[in-house]
Amino acid sequence: MSNKLIDKTTTVQASRSFRSNGATSFRVDTSFRQIGVTDVSALIVAFQGSSTNDGNDNWVIQNPTLAVGSTAEMFANAAFDYLIAGVTYTKAVNAAGTAFSAAHVVTGSKFGVVKIYINATGTWLTEVPAATQAYATAALAIAAMDAMALPAPAYIPVGYILIEADSSTWTANTDNLTDVSEVTSATFESNTSSFITINEHTLSGAEITARRGVVHLADKVADFVRTYVSTITGSAEVTVRYTPNKRM
Repeated sequence: MSNKLIDKTTTVQASRSFRSNGATSFRVDTSFRQIGVTDVSALIVAFQGSSTNDGNDNWVIQNPTLAVGSTAEMFANAAFDYLIAGVTYTKAVNAAGTAFSAAHVVTGSKFGVVKIYINATGTWLTEVPAATQAYATAALAIAAMDAMALPAPAYIPVGYILIEADSSTWTANTDNLTDVSEVTSATFESNTSSFITINEHTLSGAEITARRGVVHLADKVADFVRTYVSTITGSAEVTVRYTPNKRM
């Protein structure tokens, strides 16, 4: 039986997941209807699988690749898509960086951690387990972060920065994030999706002309599956269906 995973999306979108129920072979049908004056020139659809289904509705789809910004007191990110309440959003690349939500403090020669969140409007939020952090080890700082209450449901976690302060106090937005500069080290950890891409289908010119593309996948094992329209260039409503062809 065919399952409609994405129905008439006009933007980048990941579908809700389905249990594969032991299926190891799939047919993925992508079709679209032109809705504007701009012809479709590119359409890419990924078929993804997961063993856990973690983060199906509220998580990153792509790696945000958190790093020190070209403005070294800020954190940078790559372009990435993410889900909140099952809706897909896109955050543009920011190489210069984003300022922290507050002047978080880590005592000299101690460890601290800054957790990073994002909401549906693309607004960043940074939070810490204590106003002034002075953890003796990295493990203690991370344990304190893990015990933090979640912020408002409108935010999802994107990653964190582990700070090892040098002999002086480190203060967010004042001191930089460059190793062995104004901090001994700043270690960036980015959240990643439990869903991995099994197949990525870039529709050919002939398929775009026909407004339909079909992919058959065999010997693919995943407990949960979903589709992800990662690129639409042009004006169209895109629908994606999948059919499990074989059961174990």
